[in-house]
Amino acid sequence: MGLSLADIEKPSSDVWECNLLAYQCFQANQTQWRSAGMGGVLGMDYGPCYSWCYDRDITGKERAKLIDDLRYLESGAMQGMQDARENSK
Repeated sequence: MGLSLADIEKPSSDVWECNLLAYQCFQANQTQWRSAGMGGVLGMDYGPCYSWCYDRDITGKERAKLIDDLRYLESGAMQGMQDARENSK
């Protein structure tokens, strides 16, 4: 007796259309971080992100907006990593 996985409602993880490109780029480049050795990460390496945009013909204002949106995702990810480090002490 009990609940099956089908009985449990999954949390929504929908990505708004206006954020989709930035999310896809972030996911594709999620392992591309500049590290500070034992100090953690400094931030994302944007070179691979620009290559990702180039491969998809994303240029000009569209690319500039995507990079700005990536900075928000980067900031949230870095805050999450910092919180995890502090909570593991």
